[in-house]
Amino acid sequence: VKSGNLANELGYVRFVGDVAQKGLFVGCELDEAHGKHDGEVKGVRYFKTAENHGYMAPCDKFQSYAENAISLNWDGMVAMIA
Repeated sequence: VKSGNLANELGYVRFVGDVAQKGLFVGCELDEAHGKHDGEVKGVRYFKTAENHGYMAPCDKFQSYAENAISLNWDGMVAMIA
């Protein structure tokens, strides 16, 4: 996470996609229990993780970890990771 109250938190991407027609969001499983949920947001299950390890925000709130860097050139084709 690169900004906000959870800046510098590390975790794993568990979901990438459109959320409630608000644009591209990333769902992340945080390494520490500093999140807001378990992957369910407003009654919709996007991914599953331990309680308070889930965080969902617009994609511009995230940055890739240098050692795991991937291309940031998304082509719009995404799917939920099960």
